Amino acid sequence: MTLVRRQVLRFMRMWKVTLFQPIISSLLFLVIMGMFIGAKMPQINGVTFIEFIIPGLIMLSVITNSYFDSAFGLFLMRWDRFIDELLSSPLSYAEMAMGFLISGASRGIMVGFLVLLASLPFAPLNIAHPILAVFMLVAISAIFSAVGVICAMFSSSFDSLNGWVTFVINPLIFLGGIFHSIGSAPAFLKIATQANPVFYLVDAFRYSMLGTSDGNLMISLAVTVLMLSAGIITSISLFRNGSKLKYD
Repeated sequence: MTLVRRQVLRFMRMWKVTLFQPIISSLLFLVIMGMFIGAKMPQINGVTFIEFIIPGLIMLSVITNSYFDSAFGLFLMRWDRFIDELLSSPLSYAEMAMGFLISGASRGIMVGFLVLLASLPFAPLNIAHPILAVFMLVAISAIFSAVGVICAMFSSSFDSLNGWVTFVINPLIFLGGIFHSIGSAPAFLKIATQANPVFYLVDAFRYSMLGTSDGNLMISLAVTVLMLSAGIITSISLFRNGSKLKYD
């Protein structure tokens, strides 16, 4: 809990950047894509375009903030050699890994909730399956917090951390159905979307909020549980191995 508290306090001290900035970005998306472009778009799966993209925007904010919190938190520890003090503490490797995962997930959940509140003036709040929505929000936050830990282990510079976002995470997010339905997508985009694991995360969360989805819910839940399990196990294994913890 000490490590979790330290990491949470770190991003709370910079709340104007870590919490307020994602809200501004989401509001801009809602105004431009939802009100201006969306006003001319037909309904998607029985809901308006702006209602369709709100779950996607929440996921965009959750994924990026969960990743950045754990990735930069761990990399900064490696970079300034504070990781040596952490390794000499009585914490187990599992507790170290879970400390970063919980901290990153906490930031993702907080940002997701704030973006949801910010979207209220644009569309009514009618969550179709609240329990599933909470589960998906927590699970997706934890998944990408684990991704942040893994990327921080294999990064040698801050440019490397941003490179993972630019060349891997952002393409997966934007091709994951946050702004489009595969039902109306061209054949090549439909194939790319269905091959993208992030699509199943976004689709399950959208179903939990709107009650409508593009894919099979059971497959989406299976992918979610698989990715969550793999992320946690890999993160703990990397801490236990230790070869990637020291900054060269």
